Amino acid sequence: MSMPNQLIRDGFQVVAKDFALPDDSRFLESGKKRTLTICNLFFNHHLPIEEVARVLDEKHGTVIGTLIQHQLIKD
Repeated sequence: MSMPNQLIRDGFQVVAKDFALPDDSRFLESGKKRTLTICNLFFNHHLPIEEVARVLDEKHGTVIGTLIQHQLIKD
């Protein structure tokens, strides 16, 4: 059985093929680290959007906006 071309998670189409953290992420400012953490938890650790928001104590809309901004999901 073949895999579907479009992956849907939490009602959003996942458009990225991969997400890699930069090697020097420990030197980034805290806001950028948080953004990368949101993307990493969703994409690489396969946490649902709701769980990412809960773990990071972040608003649901902020998590979605971050994922859209980094072109991991499609609006």
